[in-house]
Amino acid sequence: MDTVVGHLLSEGFPAERINIGYAAYTRNGRNAELESLSPLKGTYNPGTGTTVGSFESGTTEWYDIIYNYLDLENQKGRNGFNVYTDKVADADYLYNPDSKLFMSLDTPRTVKAKGEYAASLGLGALFTWTIDQDNGVLVNAAREGLAMK
Repeated sequence: MDTVVGHLLSEGFPAERINIGYAAYTRNGRNAELESLSPLKGTYNPGTGTTVGSFESGTTEWYDIIYNYLDLENQKGRNGFNVYTDKVADADYLYNPDSKLFMSLDTPRTVKAKGEYAASLGLGALFTWTIDQDNGVLVNAAREGLAMK
């Protein structure tokens, strides 16, 4: 994200016309083998068939994430999943080492960081897909990051 935003700004694109997004869902990969947690490095083999997903195969909606995979109160995974942060990318993800299921996602921490980033550069806004999947936790993190009351 920083590379793209930096390039746009260096080319004279108006900062207030640049918007960055966050997701209220995961993208999932099965048969994932992680070699490094940070920076995240590994492989996956999708094979045949479907993978976990409450929206569609490979896509899990926010409400499902917080009930089955992510304990926000304790900042831990659920049901065999662990929460990790790739400190190089400043990105969070879930991984279950037993089932080899990987889920990339935005968390309140990453959404707040995106808001702080946007505010620090005077960018136009944050947007999400889709707001109806958020229980308010992500949008509140965005507001905090943008220093809105």
